[in-house]
Amino acid sequence: VTIFVTSAKDRTEKSFTTDEFGNFIIPKFAPGEVTIVLEKKGYKTYRREKIILKEGVQVRLDIGISNEDLDDNNVFHPLLRMMDN
Repeated sequence: VTIFVTSAKDRTEKSFTTDEFGNFIIPKFAPGEVTIVLEKKGYKTYRREKIILKEGVQVRLDIGISNEDLDDNNVFHPLLRMMDN
């Protein structure tokens, strides 16, 4: 999952990728209010605003992303067609 973190103060944005468990670290990002956006192809984009980052303090966000509300143009569906000859 790709994570975008944007500072509310100066609009600085950095992107990160989660590990296989969904964990990520935001190194060298100024403390303060941020917006976090999660994106993964085939899933609905998740956005959470007004998260407060403090230096040296771990923040845990329990986030679930879903593939609901997507139309067929945004999701790959394999198709198997069998024909009688």
